[in-house]
Amino acid sequence: MTTCGGGVTMRRRRTPAETQTVRRLVDLPLPAVETVLVNPLLFGAGRATVLDDGGVLRIDDPFRSVGQWPVSTWRMTATLRRQRAIARRALVRIEVAEWSHGGCELTVVPVSRNVALWSVRRQRRYYTLAHDVADHLTQSIAEAARRRHDRHLRAVVASGDTDRAAVLARAD
Repeated sequence: MTTCGGGVTMRRRRTPAETQTVRRLVDLPLPAVETVLVNPLLFGAGRATVLDDGGVLRIDDPFRSVGQWPVSTWRMTATLRRQRAIARRALVRIEVAEWSHGGCELTVVPVSRNVALWSVRRQRRYYTLAHDVADHLTQSIAEAARRRHDRHLRAVVASGDTDRAAVLARAD
């Protein structure tokens, strides 16, 4: 509710970002997650991922940094559909934002402004797929970041070199 001139109170319309989002917590700091988000092998444009429950996530635009202050945010756009469906698909915006120093928040938001006008069946299918995408991306990001960290750790330990930055640069 907002108050306008003359004491009139108007009801503010909610945006899809407030009402139709699916969120997950990635339990890693943003710098570790950023190295995974820029990897074109994982999140390159045109890449399609088949989900466990028969959904397909096709990346339209790869992750890009869209804000540094007050919160660092990465955003990409993708198309979400059932594997066998031809006509019905949903355009989604996927964001990864810094939640705290030790974690990030992954958010899946429909690009459409009229999700409330979709049929109950379509909404149920969308939310099922959106939850599957959020779970899959959270797991993929965490696994890739941990693999990269382990690879760097092995490189530093195996080299015995005192210049850790030089070893990490060779490991990438």
